[in-house]
Amino acid sequence: MKRLMISVIAMAFLVAVIGGGAYYFNQRSLYVTTDNAQVKADMVAISPPATGKLKEWPVHTGDSIEKNEILGKEEILNSGQGKMLAPNQQKRSEDKLKSSRQNANRAKQPNMPVSNITSPISGVILRTNVVPGEVVVQGQPIAMVADLSKAYVLAYIDENQIADVGVGKEVDVELDAYPDQVFSGKVSEIGKTAGDILSAGSLSQESGGNSTKETERVPVKIAVSDFAGKNIILGMNAIVKIHK
Repeated sequence: MKRLMISVIAMAFLVAVIGGGAYYFNQRSLYVTTDNAQVKADMVAISPPATGKLKEWPVHTGDSIEKNEILGKEEILNSGQGKMLAPNQQKRSEDKLKSSRQNANRAKQPNMPVSNITSPISGVILRTNVVPGEVVVQGQPIAMVADLSKAYVLAYIDENQIADVGVGKEVDVELDAYPDQVFSGKVSEIGKTAGDILSAGSLSQESGGNSTKETERVPVKIAVSDFAGKNIILGMNAIVKIHK
């Protein structure tokens, strides 16, 4: 009886191993799979067109905005004032007194030109950290906007599997936040660089090659046609299965 029980257990274990191996082989033959993937979206930094003092800035994190919508207004400073205020902006704690005097001088100038601050895309405000009355410098990022209506998944595929990936191929996407739902997608773009080659340094520094060989990963952009009304948050983790 004991031998029979051991035989049954051994047989069950063997069947499980064979079944698991068959499933793994089947998955490998049908899909390129990775869990090194996240939800992303195109993001744009909002910057003032000139150095000036924020007159109006009613937007907040989470607000939905439209392309070319006026987000705020600034009083443009002349070049002399801008040169004085730019360093003050970087050292507020050290120059509060000087800034106060400059603000008082600006208050005496009733006809300072006003410029609108707009967004080049429609989307959602991800972050903003300025308030009315603050001096902002031309080109300074004062808000980040993302177009969540065109959210996509960015996956990193091992270089030894990238030959099986092509633009237009079907993709099954699963989000950790919604494990029971599969979203349909397609490969829309394949990166032209692998690993951290762009930060590796000059060609002369890399002429000797790598002393240790590692498998690099290639970024693959996956367009998801519909997230089925789910609350999608940038940075969510995903698992992707790219059909071969």
